[in-house]
Amino acid sequence: MDKKGEIEKLKVKIGDIQAQFQAQLQAQAQTQNDKDIISNVGNPVVNVNVSSTSTNEAGDTGATGATGATGATGATGATGATGATGATGATGATGPTEPESAFRAFSNISQPANGQVLFQVEQFDLNNEYNPVTSTFTPQQPGVYSIISSVGINPTVLNAYTVILEMRVNGVTIAREIEHVPAAQPIIITDVTVSAILQLIPGNQVTITISTTQGAAVTLAGEFNTHFEAARFPSP
Repeated sequence: MDKKGEIEKLKVKIGDIQAQFQAQLQAQAQTQNDKDIISNVGNPVVNVNVSSTSTNEAGDTGATGATGATGATGATGATGATGATGATGATGATGPTEPESAFRAFSNISQPANGQVLFQVEQFDLNNEYNPVTSTFTPQQPGVYSIISSVGINPTVLNAYTVILEMRVNGVTIAREIEHVPAAQPIIITDVTVSAILQLIPGNQVTITISTTQGAAVTLAGEFNTHFEAARFPSP
């Protein structure tokens, strides 16, 4: 065989060897791929794409929203402890006071024991409310008054008699005292007293009257025997 033929054979052989080697490489690669697939069963591949985040500038603040409805009022809390008492304030000015009202008068003469009793001597009159000429008490302010009158009686005879002493307001009897005196020797001098606590108004007229069954009887003179007095209680 010539040289050219040997060269051709050698090329064929080398080509066969290269094909076998290439087949082996492919087989090895397939085997490795099968192993990778088996090893990844139950372990899925997770692809994580990491991208860079760029920071943008903040936008303008939006308009304020409408105010919501007021919620329900909560329960009242417990009352706190009482605070300390403050200092006493200054005393205010004294208010106006009403004038005092009181008088006393007596009779300095004997008079018939029949009709209005006169008390001509005024001992005091704090509010100018007693008239000694008419023996009348006329209050100038409303209120409650204590009023008393006593009259001494001399019957002048021995017969039994009855004395009636009355207190009148505007001519109407509002208090009365009756005294029955028996016949006696010597003659019995009698003191009769009438009293009342009255609520009066300005302009009321208070007088004292007397009557007896003994026409000759007379009143006794003197501040201890025949007197008339009144005083006003503190009252609205």
